[in-house]
Amino acid sequence: MIEDLWQFRSSIELPEIINEKDLSELFNLDAEELPRLADITVFTGDLSTSASMRRLAGRNAYRVARLPLEFSGIQCSGEHLLRLTSPDGRTWTASPPRGFALDDELPWLFANDEFHYRFVRQGAGSVAAQSALVAIPQDWSLRELDEQTSVQFIGTIGDLARSAHTFHGLVLAEDNCGNAYKLRTGNAADTEESYEWFGRRLWYELRGPFIAFRERPSLYVVEEDGTKRKVSGEIKCSAIGTRESASYGPIEARYPTNGEIKHRSRMLILPETSSLQIQPDDAHGGRIIFNGWRASAVITLTPNVTSEYVTSDGTVFLDVSVEQGTKTPETIDVKVFWSHTPNPVEIRVPFPANGVRGFDQNGQELSPLDKLAVQDLLGTRLIAMGLESGTKVRLKLTATDKDISRKHNIKSVPGALTTEIRIADYRREIDHLHAIDDNPDSTVGLNVEIDGESMYQLNILPYQVRPERDDVKFWIECNSHFLDRMPSSEVLAHALALERPGEEPEQLQRLDGDNGGRIFWNFHPEDREDGAWLIYPPKDSALQFRPMLWTVGAEIESGSQYVRATSTPNRIDRETSLDEFIEAIASDFTHPGWIDVNQLANQVGHLPLSSLDIWRRFVRSSKAMAALALRFNNFRGDFLARFDNELPFSWDTVIFQDWKVASVRLQQQITTLYGKEQGPTIFRAFLKSRVGDITAELGSLFYLFGILQAEYFDEEKQEASLVRRIFGPQAGDYLFRGENSQLMNLRRGHLSDDEEWPVGFDDLLASARKGQQVRPYLYSERLGFQDGVINLPLILAARVAFGETRGWFSDPKNVSLLHDYRSFDPDWFDEAFNLTIARCLANGLFD
Repeated sequence: MIEDLWQFRSSIELPEIINEKDLSELFNLDAEELPRLADITVFTGDLSTSASMRRLAGRNAYRVARLPLEFSGIQCSGEHLLRLTSPDGRTWTASPPRGFALDDELPWLFANDEFHYRFVRQGAGSVAAQSALVAIPQDWSLRELDEQTSVQFIGTIGDLARSAHTFHGLVLAEDNCGNAYKLRTGNAADTEESYEWFGRRLWYELRGPFIAFRERPSLYVVEEDGTKRKVSGEIKCSAIGTRESASYGPIEARYPTNGEIKHRSRMLILPETSSLQIQPDDAHGGRIIFNGWRASAVITLTPNVTSEYVTSDGTVFLDVSVEQGTKTPETIDVKVFWSHTPNPVEIRVPFPANGVRGFDQNGQELSPLDKLAVQDLLGTRLIAMGLESGTKVRLKLTATDKDISRKHNIKSVPGALTTEIRIADYRREIDHLHAIDDNPDSTVGLNVEIDGESMYQLNILPYQVRPERDDVKFWIECNSHFLDRMPSSEVLAHALALERPGEEPEQLQRLDGDNGGRIFWNFHPEDREDGAWLIYPPKDSALQFRPMLWTVGAEIESGSQYVRATSTPNRIDRETSLDEFIEAIASDFTHPGWIDVNQLANQVGHLPLSSLDIWRRFVRSSKAMAALALRFNNFRGDFLARFDNELPFSWDTVIFQDWKVASVRLQQQITTLYGKEQGPTIFRAFLKSRVGDITAELGSLFYLFGILQAEYFDEEKQEASLVRRIFGPQAGDYLFRGENSQLMNLRRGHLSDDEEWPVGFDDLLASARKGQQVRPYLYSERLGFQDGVINLPLILAARVAFGETRGWFSDPKNVSLLHDYRSFDPDWFDEAFNLTIARCLANGLFD
């Protein structure tokens, strides 16, 4: 509380693990339709926040990224909705328990919950607690109904124009129309029940009222434990703005029909056979059909959009267009009128423009063939409409200079008005394609194909702009559109001597003056110490330009192996020196060189990892990556997870022996730092946490890390013993035999004629079939073009167990192939890898 001003907040708690059954029931879809990866978004009004989720390997459950999903302010009183978004374009919407909107004309009752007051119900009612808070409009009255009751005004609630009163006992809240609501505390038998509508919900984007149903819904009481029962008695439905009964259009539904109001909602009810249809004509206009709505008129509210409507047999046909040369909006707002009520309904609908359109995070339309930086992907989306049933939409991502591509079939939920592609959902694959050839300037081409015809293209770059330089200064060029949105003063540049990563970076001074869209900085190398200087944008810069290395002077003489390696001018010699340095620190977790590595990660870890030679050399060594992952350090955020995305590397190519040795060195390091008393506790906590972070991103390592942890944890030791004795010997049958085997699930899931199985694995597969060690773990039958997808995870898992994965570290193209095959069916890849590890354990390969 700040003086007498109270803040209104709302939040939703998602469990870290959600089982598949609960998720499918919440969104009213079959479990088979659930995507492997998705975003779950909570939104109310114009506010929204999201968390990512992914299916756990071998389990019918999802792990949710634990993020605070909460809001504050006036919009918290609106309905809260959940939206599940799949990367393939499908979206589903649901109303969470107690997510209903609060009625402006009802009292809101809150129970005292130690540090805050928790919402219980609106309308008349009681709470079990001895004291409560009621929030009422400021022109209402509140009075005690007996001598034992006390009421105290404690302030107002933010922008809601409501008075907050605490009370205990029995009070009466009265509005200016004579409606009265009794509120009581201390009713021990009272439960925190709520009211919810259930019916054929329509997820239109309404501006008021905010909920819509096809046919009249039913009202249920929902108990604290989630059980539901239909209310007894009648629901009174009247047209908003009148007292006349109504069965469709904007209505007010109240319960019960007479007496104290226990629940009331405003909603749009449409007839049983109604629908909303979009019919694009061209890029500048089309028709919106309010089929069977029984409306009398529809008008547009969006500026520069012309419209005309006609009605026929309860249907309104709205033709909309924009003039040539006028920007076509993404959406338009319309008002729908009915003859029996003076209150229209506002609804936002897609503008019916034909084809595929792109919009950036600011709502600005992207032109086909535009260049887009990966830093700008979040919020950027492609919209396709006017697609007939059966239309095939495909997203193709291509490494333009290597002709290597990833293809995704885009789907839509039946009844959806548009098909939306969120480009950020494919960030991982875009990063993989950028990393194919270890080239920091690579480009990824994005292509949307409709029925095989290219309809929209973009080029995606790893940075927003590339700097240029002369002998003393450097500069970047910004287009006028960017400078209109963001002043050049917010574009920053830092310089850091790579030999001294622990020093504070220098913020470079920008040259003043109008330079025709160019922004200049002085560097003055003649005034600087010799060495390798990294020029880069800090994290808070408005624009992320490509980092640039500026070498000053000759190679530095130093006793530090890191300094000598970093300052070597010749690229080949520098890479050799870096490899020697990395090998040295990977063999000794107390090596002083780790200080430089940690400082470098903390100072410039936000930059693309391909910007620095040292990260590109780390991923050439299985031993080094195991050390980087398991050494006790303070890396920030998702730094480790990015190696798998931004560089030619995959965590499941690290051999088991390197993980095992790294865990031993981690234990020694922590014992050295914290002693024999505290050390074991800190070691176990860190190992468990770090392993959990990696397996959350890569489910294929679940069994391998279980075996690793069996050395240190009793639970994992028992599980590994069961796998060794019972499950491991049968894992081959679970993979390959029977109609319900994992192999049959793979083959049944990819029967479509337009789905291309990845190729390019023939040489590696032929070599594996000749090898005595790996061959027993392969699938024995030959199935032609399916063989690569089937056998790649089997080969990789076996070679991880045998310690033979050098081929994936020496050639970036092999990692690209690995990512390509994994993305075709991640569930098969993870299951096949894990079960092959189980077979290897049963055969004694980890003893």
